[in-house]
Amino acid sequence: MDELFSSILEGTTTLTLATAAAILAAVIVLGFALALIYHFSERKEGYAPSFLVSLVILPLVVAIIIYLVGSNTARAISLAGIFAIARFRSEQKNFKDLTFVFFAVTIGLACGLGYIGYGAVATVIFALVMLVINLSHFGAIGSNDMKLNIVVPENLNFESLFDDILNQYCDSWTMHKVKTIDFGTMFQLSYFLVLKKGTNQKKMFDELRARNGNLSITLTLRKYEAE
Repeated sequence: MDELFSSILEGTTTLTLATAAAILAAVIVLGFALALIYHFSERKEGYAPSFLVSLVILPLVVAIIIYLVGSNTARAISLAGIFAIARFRSEQKNFKDLTFVFFAVTIGLACGLGYIGYGAVATVIFALVMLVINLSHFGAIGSNDMKLNIVVPENLNFESLFDDILNQYCDSWTMHKVKTIDFGTMFQLSYFLVLKKGTNQKKMFDELRARNGNLSITLTLRKYEAE
Protein backbone atom coordinates (compact mmCIF):
# COMPACT_ATOMS: atom_id res chain seq x y z
CA MET A 1 0.00 0.00 0.00
CA ASP A 2 2.86 2.40 0.81
CA GLU A 3 4.40 1.62 -2.57
CA LEU A 4 1.10 2.35 -4.34
CA PHE A 5 0.66 5.65 -2.45
CA SER A 6 4.21 6.64 -3.32
CA SER A 7 3.64 5.88 -7.00
CA ILE A 8 0.56 8.08 -7.01
CA LEU A 9 2.60 11.05 -5.82
CA GLU A 10 5.94 10.43 -7.49
CA GLY A 11 5.11 8.46 -10.63
CA THR A 12 5.70 4.84 -11.55
CA THR A 13 6.93 2.76 -14.42
CA THR A 14 5.97 -0.62 -12.89
CA LEU A 15 3.07 -2.33 -14.64
CA THR A 16 0.89 -3.89 -11.93
CA LEU A 17 -2.83 -4.47 -11.60
CA ALA A 18 -3.07 -2.23 -8.51
CA THR A 19 -1.32 0.73 -10.10
CA ALA A 20 -3.30 0.28 -13.33
CA ALA A 21 -6.57 0.34 -11.36
CA ALA A 22 -5.47 3.44 -9.45
CA ILE A 23 -4.46 5.22 -12.66
CA LEU A 24 -7.71 4.39 -14.46
CA ALA A 25 -9.84 5.45 -11.49
CA ALA A 26 -7.90 8.69 -11.09
CA VAL A 27 -7.99 9.63 -14.77
CA ILE A 28 -11.75 9.02 -14.94
CA VAL A 29 -12.33 11.27 -11.91
CA LEU A 30 -10.07 13.98 -13.32
CA GLY A 31 -11.73 13.68 -16.74
CA PHE A 32 -15.15 14.26 -15.18
CA ALA A 33 -13.70 17.17 -13.19
CA LEU A 34 -12.39 18.72 -16.42
CA ALA A 35 -15.76 18.22 -18.10
CA LEU A 36 -17.49 19.96 -15.17
CA ILE A 37 -15.05 22.87 -15.41
CA TYR A 38 -15.89 23.22 -19.11
CA HIS A 39 -19.64 22.93 -18.39
CA PHE A 40 -19.61 25.75 -15.84
CA SER A 41 -17.39 28.00 -17.97
CA GLU A 42 -19.44 27.53 -21.15
CA ARG A 43 -22.99 26.98 -19.84
CA LYS A 44 -24.14 30.47 -20.86
CA GLU A 45 -22.70 30.25 -24.37
CA GLY A 46 -23.74 26.65 -24.99
CA TYR A 47 -21.67 23.71 -26.19
CA ALA A 48 -21.89 20.38 -27.99
CA PRO A 49 -22.66 17.53 -25.52
CA SER A 50 -20.34 15.27 -27.53
CA PHE A 51 -17.42 17.58 -26.70
CA LEU A 52 -18.19 17.21 -22.99
CA VAL A 53 -18.08 13.42 -23.36
CA SER A 54 -14.78 13.71 -25.23
CA LEU A 55 -13.21 15.57 -22.30
CA VAL A 56 -14.02 12.57 -20.09
CA ILE A 57 -12.89 9.88 -22.53
CA LEU A 58 -9.77 11.53 -24.02
CA PRO A 59 -7.67 11.53 -20.80
CA LEU A 60 -8.58 7.87 -20.26
CA VAL A 61 -7.48 6.89 -23.77
CA VAL A 62 -4.22 8.84 -23.51
CA ALA A 63 -3.45 7.36 -20.06
CA ILE A 64 -3.96 3.82 -21.32
CA ILE A 65 -1.71 4.41 -24.34
CA ILE A 66 1.07 6.02 -22.32
CA TYR A 67 0.88 3.43 -19.53
CA LEU A 68 1.02 0.43 -21.85
CA VAL A 69 3.84 1.78 -24.03
CA GLY A 70 6.99 0.92 -22.13
CA SER A 71 10.07 2.64 -23.50
CA ASN A 72 10.72 6.37 -23.36
CA THR A 73 11.25 6.50 -27.13
CA ALA A 74 7.92 4.80 -27.83
CA ARG A 75 6.23 7.11 -25.33
CA ALA A 76 7.66 10.15 -27.07
CA ILE A 77 6.42 8.95 -30.46
CA SER A 78 3.00 8.10 -29.02
CA LEU A 79 2.76 11.49 -27.34
CA ALA A 80 3.68 13.31 -30.54
CA GLY A 81 1.00 11.37 -32.39
CA ILE A 82 -1.63 12.12 -29.74
CA PHE A 83 -0.94 15.86 -29.82
CA ALA A 84 -0.89 15.87 -33.63
CA ILE A 85 -4.28 14.14 -33.80
CA ALA A 86 -5.77 16.41 -31.13
CA ARG A 87 -4.50 19.50 -32.94
CA PHE A 88 -5.68 18.30 -36.36
CA ARG A 89 -9.14 17.17 -35.28
CA SER A 90 -9.97 20.12 -33.01
CA GLU A 91 -12.23 22.99 -34.05
CA GLN A 92 -9.88 25.88 -34.78
CA LYS A 93 -12.43 28.68 -34.40
CA ASN A 94 -12.71 28.21 -30.65
CA PHE A 95 -9.31 28.34 -28.99
CA LYS A 96 -10.79 27.81 -25.53
CA ASP A 97 -12.06 24.39 -26.66
CA LEU A 98 -8.61 23.64 -28.03
CA THR A 99 -7.11 24.53 -24.66
CA PHE A 100 -9.42 22.07 -22.93
CA VAL A 101 -8.48 19.36 -25.45
CA PHE A 102 -4.77 19.85 -24.77
CA PHE A 103 -5.34 19.87 -21.02
CA ALA A 104 -7.32 16.63 -21.32
CA VAL A 105 -4.28 15.13 -23.08
CA THR A 106 -2.06 16.51 -20.31
CA ILE A 107 -4.17 14.81 -17.63
CA GLY A 108 -3.99 11.53 -19.51
CA LEU A 109 -0.23 11.89 -19.92
CA ALA A 110 0.36 12.66 -16.22
CA CYS A 111 -1.80 9.78 -15.02
CA GLY A 112 -0.44 7.39 -17.65
CA LEU A 113 3.08 8.03 -16.34
CA GLY A 114 1.83 7.46 -12.79
CA TYR A 115 1.93 11.10 -11.67
CA ILE A 116 -1.65 11.09 -10.41
CA GLY A 117 -0.97 13.60 -7.65
CA TYR A 118 0.54 16.08 -10.08
CA GLY A 119 -2.39 15.57 -12.44
CA ALA A 120 -4.84 16.32 -9.63
CA VAL A 121 -2.93 19.43 -8.55
CA ALA A 122 -2.77 20.67 -12.15
CA THR A 123 -6.52 20.15 -12.53
CA VAL A 124 -7.24 22.15 -9.37
CA ILE A 125 -4.99 24.98 -10.55
CA PHE A 126 -6.61 24.91 -13.99
CA ALA A 127 -10.07 25.10 -12.38
CA LEU A 128 -9.04 28.10 -10.27
CA VAL A 129 -7.60 29.91 -13.28
CA MET A 130 -10.78 29.32 -15.29
CA LEU A 131 -12.86 30.52 -12.32
CA VAL A 132 -10.92 33.76 -12.10
CA ILE A 133 -11.16 34.30 -15.87
CA ASN A 134 -14.93 33.76 -15.88
CA LEU A 135 -15.66 35.85 -12.79
CA SER A 136 -13.50 38.73 -14.02
CA HIS A 137 -14.80 38.43 -17.63
CA PHE A 138 -11.17 38.65 -18.72
CA GLY A 139 -10.91 39.08 -22.49
CA ALA A 140 -14.68 39.28 -22.92
CA ILE A 141 -16.10 41.30 -25.79
CA GLY A 142 -18.79 43.83 -24.89
CA SER A 143 -22.43 43.42 -25.89
CA ASN A 144 -22.14 46.43 -28.20
CA ASP A 145 -19.08 45.09 -30.05
CA MET A 146 -20.41 44.01 -33.43
CA LYS A 147 -19.38 42.86 -36.85
CA LEU A 148 -21.30 44.42 -39.73
CA ASN A 149 -21.39 42.91 -43.21
CA ILE A 150 -22.84 44.99 -46.04
CA VAL A 151 -23.28 43.72 -49.61
CA VAL A 152 -23.05 46.31 -52.38
CA PRO A 153 -23.18 46.02 -56.21
CA GLU A 154 -19.83 45.97 -57.98
CA ASN A 155 -20.66 49.16 -59.89
CA LEU A 156 -21.30 51.13 -56.67
CA ASN A 157 -18.41 53.20 -55.31
CA PHE A 158 -18.36 52.14 -51.66
CA GLU A 159 -15.52 54.48 -50.63
CA SER A 160 -16.84 56.50 -47.66
CA LEU A 161 -20.38 55.54 -48.70
CA PHE A 162 -21.52 54.58 -45.20
CA ASP A 163 -19.15 56.70 -43.11
CA ASP A 164 -21.72 59.28 -41.99
CA ILE A 165 -24.21 56.61 -40.95
CA LEU A 166 -21.62 54.68 -38.98
CA ASN A 167 -20.41 57.87 -37.30
CA GLN A 168 -23.99 58.61 -36.27
CA TYR A 169 -24.75 55.22 -34.70
CA CYS A 170 -21.32 53.98 -33.53
CA ASP A 171 -18.86 55.08 -30.86
CA SER A 172 -16.09 53.66 -33.03
CA TRP A 173 -15.76 51.60 -36.18
CA THR A 174 -13.19 50.36 -38.67
CA MET A 175 -13.39 48.60 -42.00
CA HIS A 176 -12.02 45.11 -41.48
CA LYS A 177 -12.24 43.46 -44.88
CA VAL A 178 -13.56 43.82 -48.43
CA LYS A 179 -14.15 40.79 -50.64
CA THR A 180 -15.99 39.90 -53.83
CA ILE A 181 -18.92 37.48 -53.74
CA ASP A 182 -21.37 35.95 -56.24
CA PHE A 183 -18.64 35.42 -58.86
CA GLY A 184 -17.42 38.99 -58.58
CA THR A 185 -20.80 40.64 -59.14
CA MET A 186 -20.98 41.95 -55.55
CA PHE A 187 -18.69 43.32 -52.86
CA GLN A 188 -19.05 42.42 -49.20
CA LEU A 189 -17.78 45.07 -46.79
CA SER A 190 -16.96 43.95 -43.25
CA TYR A 191 -16.76 46.42 -40.36
CA PHE A 192 -15.82 46.04 -36.70
CA LEU A 193 -17.82 48.54 -34.69
CA VAL A 194 -19.02 49.51 -31.24
CA LEU A 195 -22.64 50.67 -31.25
CA LYS A 196 -23.71 53.62 -29.15
CA LYS A 197 -25.92 52.74 -26.18
CA GLY A 198 -29.59 52.85 -27.07
CA THR A 199 -28.96 52.65 -30.82
CA ASN A 200 -32.07 51.96 -32.88
CA GLN A 201 -30.76 49.13 -35.03
CA LYS A 202 -33.87 49.11 -37.22
CA LYS A 203 -33.37 52.76 -38.11
CA MET A 204 -29.68 52.19 -38.80
CA PHE A 205 -30.52 49.24 -41.07
CA ASP A 206 -33.07 51.31 -42.98
CA GLU A 207 -30.50 54.02 -43.68
CA LEU A 208 -27.88 51.47 -44.76
CA ARG A 209 -30.36 49.67 -47.03
CA ALA A 210 -31.20 52.93 -48.75
CA ARG A 211 -27.52 53.23 -49.73
CA ASN A 212 -26.71 49.63 -50.74
CA GLY A 213 -29.77 49.03 -52.93
CA ASN A 214 -31.62 46.94 -50.31
CA LEU A 215 -29.08 44.12 -50.54
CA SER A 216 -28.03 41.87 -47.67
CA ILE A 217 -26.88 43.44 -44.37
CA THR A 218 -25.78 41.31 -41.40
CA LEU A 219 -25.06 42.55 -37.87
CA THR A 220 -23.47 39.97 -35.54
CA LEU A 221 -22.01 40.01 -32.05
CA ARG A 222 -18.22 39.82 -32.41
CA LYS A 223 -17.92 36.90 -29.95
CA TYR A 224 -20.07 34.73 -32.23
CA GLU A 225 -18.28 35.71 -35.43
CA ALA A 226 -15.10 34.08 -36.73
CA GLU A 227 -12.40 36.65 -37.36
